Amino acid sequence: MATYAGYFLPRIGHVYQSTKKLTKSGALQKTLFLASCFTMTVSEQRILKSFRLLSTDAKELYLRSAVPVVDSPVSPLEFYRDWVAPNLPVLIKGAVNTWPAIRKWNVQFFRDFLGKKLVTVAVTPNGYADAIVTGSGEPSSEYFVTPDERVMLMSEFLDALENNDQYPGVFYIQRQNSNLTKDFPELVTDVGRDVPWATEAFGCEPEAANIWMGDKRAVTSMHKDPFENIYCVVSGYKDFILHPPTDRPWIPYKKFPLARYKEISPGIFDIIPCGNVQRNNNNSDSEKENPQHSYCNDCPGAATASSEVCSKEKALHNSFELIHNNLGEESDLSDGFVNYLSKLEIDDCVKAESKVLYKMYVNEHKVKTTSHGGPCQVCNKENYKQTLTLSDDEDGCQDASQTSSHSLSASIVPWICIDPLSPDFASYPQYRNATPIRVRVEAGDVLYLPSLWFHHVQQSHACIAINYWYDMQYDLKYAYFQFLESLVMKS
Repeated sequence: MATYAGYFLPRIGHVYQSTKKLTKSGALQKTLFLASCFTMTVSEQRILKSFRLLSTDAKELYLRSAVPVVDSPVSPLEFYRDWVAPNLPVLIKGAVNTWPAIRKWNVQFFRDFLGKKLVTVAVTPNGYADAIVTGSGEPSSEYFVTPDERVMLMSEFLDALENNDQYPGVFYIQRQNSNLTKDFPELVTDVGRDVPWATEAFGCEPEAANIWMGDKRAVTSMHKDPFENIYCVVSGYKDFILHPPTDRPWIPYKKFPLARYKEISPGIFDIIPCGNVQRNNNNSDSEKENPQHSYCNDCPGAATASSEVCSKEKALHNSFELIHNNLGEESDLSDGFVNYLSKLEIDDCVKAESKVLYKMYVNEHKVKTTSHGGPCQVCNKENYKQTLTLSDDEDGCQDASQTSSHSLSASIVPWICIDPLSPDFASYPQYRNATPIRVRVEAGDVLYLPSLWFHHVQQSHACIAINYWYDMQYDLKYAYFQFLESLVMKS
């Protein structure tokens, strides 16, 4: 990333206007591109050329065609110098082979040790949680859908993994609230609260430690995080598709109505739009977001949305600010919000909406907002009040990292609208310029996934993994990525 930063500014700093998108693919792509140049302004041609030059330089100067593989152990100095500083992923073989979890954790262990423990499980019909799904309404619409969350015994969750026919749906333990330390403290001794050599290299403790366990059908859609990610596989394997930050011009975003899954009968899931999005929303990118929340017909309690509910909802919208003001500077904001939310008697749609937006908030602002000097919509009250709606842009795309800046009344989620497993080049021909990198992480291995790298994840059946999120540095690479983002948003 250091090389990317050094070559990026002088090559595209002079460009200030947007480009037109290619609308076709296949054999005619080059011909159509050349033809479109006749209708492009000079500045439009320059910015498209600069994006292509950026990708070429990145590939030639610092990117690898495959994720490098090194043998464990690595020293903190080597790790930081060779991988963190240049913002490059690396697979470290056998890095956590000494963990007791490697030899202990399996289905029978969890059944014996934690069988009677209540756990929160994400349930979806197809394995895609926090992903884009096409609804069945007329006309059909695409939604950003969050999972149906259930509380069940660990033994029942394990039964669901082993007996798909008896438990329709895809079950996945995937809460991203540092659930290893919060929900499974009894397991921490088997893995540790951090990875010592990574903690020394980053100079801080991890912001969160998460446990992942679930079905082979569970898929994590492509996204990026503002964290340095140390991803450790305990059992099974994970398959990652990675994209460097320099691929941002070729990765398309769209805005989608927020919805959630709800199982209406065994194995039958409905998509419940949330917030002010109706079931027949046409998802027009030209329509502005209404900052006033209204209930959809399918929301529980929609018919009796009284002034009492509205007042509680208003309190929920202000919860970030209230918690930040009332908690001490060293308090864990995520704990405060979860406790606050649990005490509110609000409908399921508002809860689903608040959960996904708060998760994005935590990812962007990293639980404690005093750890960096960047803008924060909680710390800056004036800016917070100005972001009740999503701003429209020319093509309806927006980086998902912007979502956390919006209040809980927002019900439109910007998300990556291409599936790297089966890319739609006809709709998104620019994705052909991207540089996907694939890597498999097996039991005992650690993948260092740098901040701002895009990633898509699949897994083997009953895979168990632990990941540690370390706070990223808001340094030059972040500034350059934001600069690139601003140019892409105008294109």
